[in-house]
Amino acid sequence: MRKLLMLFLSLLSAGWLHSQSLAPEVIASAGEHFATANAQLSWTVGEPVIETYTGSTAQLTQGFHQTNLTVVAVNDPTAAFQVSVFPNPTAGTVSIEAGEPGVLTALSLFDAGGRLLALRQSLPQHTQHTLDLSGYPAGTYYLQLQAKGQNATQTFKIIKSN
Repeated sequence: MRKLLMLFLSLLSAGWLHSQSLAPEVIASAGEHFATANAQLSWTVGEPVIETYTGSTAQLTQGFHQTNLTVVAVNDPTAAFQVSVFPNPTAGTVSIEAGEPGVLTALSLFDAGGRLLALRQSLPQHTQHTLDLSGYPAGTYYLQLQAKGQNATQTFKIIKSN
């Protein structure tokens, strides 16, 4: 009986010593912290969870952490205005078709490096507009469209081929 009890206790302690931890961990190593007068945004990828230290004047956090935020509304910019951009990929012109006339107020074209290539701020009151990309080399471009009277924008990735 004593041998059986010793065997049971040794197996129990061995299982306790070799048990795995289920603490949340992240996969890659990257992170950043942004702060303004009204909000802070921190993200971390690649560090396991570690403790937060709070002193009398400061708080130190590292690794994976989340604040207690409650989402009360989600602004969906695609619901603000409907627009289609075609064909994509293209070798020349791109057609931009808005759901209703005069909804688009600005059109901006950027290259893959973020450099502004074309800007049209006073678009005619039509539902269809065209953009000629034939003078640009093959590559990836970003077309940003802004809606009338709204702060809503939509961005499209356009592939220009030869």
